[in-house]
Amino acid sequence: MSSRKRRASKDSSPDYEEDDAENEEESSPKRQTIEDEDGSPRRNIHESDDDGEEDLAPRVINRPGKPASVGIIQSIHVENFMCHRKLTVKLNQNVNFISGQNGSGKSAILAAIQICLGAGARRTHRAKQLGELVRKESSSGTARIQVTLRNEGSDGFHPDLYGSSITIERTLSRSGSGTYKLKNGETGKTISTCRKDLTSLLDQLNIQVENPVAVLDQEEAKKFLTGKASDKYSFFTKATDLERLDRTYANVFDSIQELHSNKDRVENSLTSVVDTVKRLKAEVEQFTLLEEWEDKVSDIRRRQGWSVLQELHNENEESKERLMLAEEKLAQRQKVYDELCAGASGDEEMEAMQEKLQALNKESAEASQLKRDAEHALKQTSAPIRMVERESKQIQKEMTIAQRKLDEAQRTLRQEQQKLAEGFEAKEQAQRLSDLEEQKKKLAEIKEAAKHWQQEQSEHLRTYQELEPVVTQAKDRSQNLSRQVYAVEQKLKELQASKGNQVAVFGGPKAAKLATSVQRMKQAGRWKGPVIGPIGMYVKIAAGKEEFAALAGHALGNLLDRFIVTNDHDRQLFQKLRQEARCSRECNCFQTKESPRYQIRTCGVNGVESVATCLSVDNDLVFNLLVDQARIDSHALMRSKEHAEEVLLQELSPGRESIRGGNLIKKIYTLPRGDVMTLNRQGGRNMQSNERPLKQIIGADTRAALREAQAELEHLQNELKENKSQESGTTREFKVAKQKWNSARSKVQQHHKKVEEIEETMNALQVDIDAANNIEETDFTELEEDIENANQDITALQEKFEAAEKSKEDLQPDIEQAKSRVNELAARNERVIADIEKVEEQLTQFMAQCGERERKKDRAKQKVLAIEERMPQFQALLDERTHEYQKGLRQSRLLQWRFDYNVRLKQMEKDGEAPDLTAEDPAEEILDEIEIQNQPKNPAYYEAKVNKLRERIEQEKDRRNLKNITYEEAIDKYNRARKDLKAKNAQIETIKENLDSLDQDLASRTRRWKRFRKHYIHMTKNTFDEILNLKGSSGTLEFDHNERTLDLVVQKDNTDEGSQNKDVKALSGGERSFTTLALLVAMGERLETPFRVMDEFDVFLDPVSRKIALETLVEIAKKMDHRQFIFITPQDLSSIVPGEKVKIFKMTPPARGNKVGGLSQQVLDQ
Repeated sequence: MSSRKRRASKDSSPDYEEDDAENEEESSPKRQTIEDEDGSPRRNIHESDDDGEEDLAPRVINRPGKPASVGIIQSIHVENFMCHRKLTVKLNQNVNFISGQNGSGKSAILAAIQICLGAGARRTHRAKQLGELVRKESSSGTARIQVTLRNEGSDGFHPDLYGSSITIERTLSRSGSGTYKLKNGETGKTISTCRKDLTSLLDQLNIQVENPVAVLDQEEAKKFLTGKASDKYSFFTKATDLERLDRTYANVFDSIQELHSNKDRVENSLTSVVDTVKRLKAEVEQFTLLEEWEDKVSDIRRRQGWSVLQELHNENEESKERLMLAEEKLAQRQKVYDELCAGASGDEEMEAMQEKLQALNKESAEASQLKRDAEHALKQTSAPIRMVERESKQIQKEMTIAQRKLDEAQRTLRQEQQKLAEGFEAKEQAQRLSDLEEQKKKLAEIKEAAKHWQQEQSEHLRTYQELEPVVTQAKDRSQNLSRQVYAVEQKLKELQASKGNQVAVFGGPKAAKLATSVQRMKQAGRWKGPVIGPIGMYVKIAAGKEEFAALAGHALGNLLDRFIVTNDHDRQLFQKLRQEARCSRECNCFQTKESPRYQIRTCGVNGVESVATCLSVDNDLVFNLLVDQARIDSHALMRSKEHAEEVLLQELSPGRESIRGGNLIKKIYTLPRGDVMTLNRQGGRNMQSNERPLKQIIGADTRAALREAQAELEHLQNELKENKSQESGTTREFKVAKQKWNSARSKVQQHHKKVEEIEETMNALQVDIDAANNIEETDFTELEEDIENANQDITALQEKFEAAEKSKEDLQPDIEQAKSRVNELAARNERVIADIEKVEEQLTQFMAQCGERERKKDRAKQKVLAIEERMPQFQALLDERTHEYQKGLRQSRLLQWRFDYNVRLKQMEKDGEAPDLTAEDPAEEILDEIEIQNQPKNPAYYEAKVNKLRERIEQEKDRRNLKNITYEEAIDKYNRARKDLKAKNAQIETIKENLDSLDQDLASRTRRWKRFRKHYIHMTKNTFDEILNLKGSSGTLEFDHNERTLDLVVQKDNTDEGSQNKDVKALSGGERSFTTLALLVAMGERLETPFRVMDEFDVFLDPVSRKIALETLVEIAKKMDHRQFIFITPQDLSSIVPGEKVKIFKMTPPARGNKVGGLSQQVLDQ
């Protein structure tokens, strides 16, 4: 290459154009394939023509022109690391040479820098694990490395914490573990032990220990010096950070492609949204066909409003009449009360009678006191004679007892004397023995009979006990059937009374009445949220699943008559409506929250239907409630028990089973009876039989429900009749068994009683026999003494009685005189009492008359008060009904205005005129101008017509599949679906715009990356040529980005173009090494790292080339005094002159002992 061409290349702009092939490649707008180092395609980048303004150059620290202030290495200290026991190296801030023989530990210093600044063991090419770098002779088994960095100036890393220098310390152990410490270089205080803080430090100071140009070890140097063109290209892209940017853009491109895929998926998903909008639009169009009937309903509602107003007017007039009658009655009763109050009171007459009564009471009290005194005197006088009388009575009792003892003793004496005289005792003893043998025989016969009756009793008791539970079960069965018959009869009556109302199928007339009230409140705007029900109105059998209709209804239980509310206000209002409809257990409600329709899973087993798959539920709230409350997604419906066992059940072990479907199915309902099959936790099977016949509720109309109810009633009545017959026969057998058992038990008790009687007789006979055998000679002395003593007692008592009678005769005159005084006072007291009673009677009559007069006054006053208390009620009722009338009048006029408004609006639309009417409610002045209309019918008549029309509309909606939605809801759903579709389209457009922006930005960054690569290549070529010029040669670099190769073109004589050689292998070893070193220096000149380390970079250079290379490196390094350079070489450095900016460290040769590989501690010579 000529000098003229070199100068022209050097002076050209950094943004110069490359050869035509490369320019054509970069300007092409197609997706370009970028390959990895091995040539395989990596990713596609779509390029655009927009240029970005972001600078891709690395951040610059340590500005040129002044010494480095941050990031350079001040010192290196190692302990027990590789071959060094302890070593400290303090470096120059600009150029440092470390030389020495092989094995002296030069490369260990480089390895210490790499390991301490975060590199791994493999990056040093000295070991595979960190533990292998610990000095083998170390007794502690650990190594410690410290690298101190300068940290001054504005680019310093947290100088407030770390000061003017930072010491990074890393400790290694033979086990492979290690720790980091970041210390203040001045104080030695540890500031951090986190690896992320070290990473932040390296990023901020732009230290790149992984970059082979920044830190070039022996292996990397050999690979670079002897490597192929592809190795040099890879080395170049890695050293210049182009490879990292390329990979980053590739990842960004992949992410953008993923976003494109997501956008395509979202666009594809819009198909279902568009279909939904079309379906909802069709529903709205279907509703327009029902407007005529809706208009009729509005007209009838208008007439009903005027009819209700007439009733309110009549009630208001009635309240006015009741108020007027109450006022008249109040005036009449007030007049009667005033007349009673004006009558005489009779107080003087009553006072005279009370004074006379007081005088008589005083006289009566005096007479009573005298009588009590006389009675007390009589009592004292009668006390002695009463005592004598008591003694006389006592004596008579004792005489009677003594006489009885005397008679008994005399009778006993005579009997004993007679027995002794007749010899009766021997005969009596023989008779006793005979009776005893007879009783023994009789006892044996009775015991034998008792044993027979005991056996009879046991047999009848067993029969009785066996029949007792049978009778009880039959009675319970009859009672249960009777209750079922009664319930079906009530339901049949309710269905017959509902007159074909479809709602009555799910809850009877009460449900129909409640549904009407709910609809009325909805029209009045009383609900704050949706109120849905009965649930059965929203549930249908899916097409082709009609055979499971009755079984699905059985699985849902009693949920079909329930309603759904979404807030507390609606629930409280609904409960009031339930009370008005007189609902007890039926027609209750669930409170839930509005949420999107659940996405349920299926069990995935062929031939298995769940309740959810057999039902068609359009309303999302109803569907979600059935999932939560009835578990319709986990209850399976099967055609038979055998089919369920074959398809769903699988045996795990004997006695343990499981249900297929991933634990989704919890219950299995089987036809034809509706039996339920479940599994317990141990895998055992549980069966629950259904005694009642299945009946279809879902999808059934009123007539079908009536037929099913009648059939069910007939079936239950026949079953009840049959069970009654069985119960009667069983009860008769039970009663006969009980009677026989009672009879046998009575016989046993009789025989036991006879046994006890005979045993008592035998015991008595035995006692008499034993007593007769022990009789001695009879002695009557004791009996004669008893008779004598009794005669003496009677004589003494007779004398005491005569003395007491004489005392009574002496005391009798005084008692008679005291009795006469008492009788006289008693007669006087009776006369006074008679006078008192007469006066009291007169006073009572007078008081009765006065009391009657007061009671009349009180009754009259109470009547007045009662009317006065009711007057506010009458007035309040009148005010309330007046208010209701005014409210009803406004509502009727508003209905009339809306009706007229709709008529005018439709007429204008029919005439093709643009409607200029407003849909807002009119002012009160306009409503007041509407005249009151009289209607000939009562509100119930119009309500019946509305219900009939509503039923026809519902039937038409059912026919057109519009039953579970209103026109307003259809419009609302359609508008929301359109809004959702519009929002999604807008969102997709936004995503497209963002993706376009990302594509353009990536293309712009890719172009700038290529321009940066082009600029870097250009600068590297210039520097490479300049370094070769120092040796009298010239050269250039040829890059093939497609093949990812880097070739060196060298002209040995820069004045002779004929000496140009594209094959570097044709050069000598020294020339080839110098050329490669020139490339290495050229690449590193643009590297913004604070320091560079090169190990054995000159091993293949001849002396002349080495000298030129060293001088060139020193010259370049001195010019870059804001950078630090560390050169490691085993060659002679005599040509290098140390100075202020250049420092040479010479390692002491290794001490070779008898032990192979044995190394001693190394020191440095400067």
